[in-house]
Amino acid sequence: MPELAAPWPAAAQGVAEELAPVAAGSSPAAPLQPFGGFTGHFPANFLLAELQRFRDDVAELYRKLDGTVAFEPIEGQLKLRFEVDHLGHVAVSGSAMDTAGTGNRLSFRLMIDQTYLPALIKQLEACT
Repeated sequence: MPELAAPWPAAAQGVAEELAPVAAGSSPAAPLQPFGGFTGHFPANFLLAELQRFRDDVAELYRKLDGTVAFEPIEGQLKLRFEVDHLGHVAVSGSAMDTAGTGNRLSFRLMIDQTYLPALIKQLEACT
């Protein structure tokens, strides 16, 4: 799978590298590269339709540079929310659970620039 181009945060690179095999039905541990002082991994499965919908939503968000999109798969193990402000900054917030339904929950929020979105869209296209 192609790597995301810099300056996409290293944590997102690790997640994106794992989307394709997870989308294909396997359930590998999805390693996260260090982001600040944090690292971690957890197994997860996503439906192909969920990834396709998220890809389309992120592409539309990038086109408009306004609004909010969310990735909320059926199992709820990973939730992401992207909100673009009037300056083109993107607030990414969400949560990850190590086990669907009953696992430990990690909540997070980080800021990225709109220029990171095309690389994410490209990775999602490779999965779908």
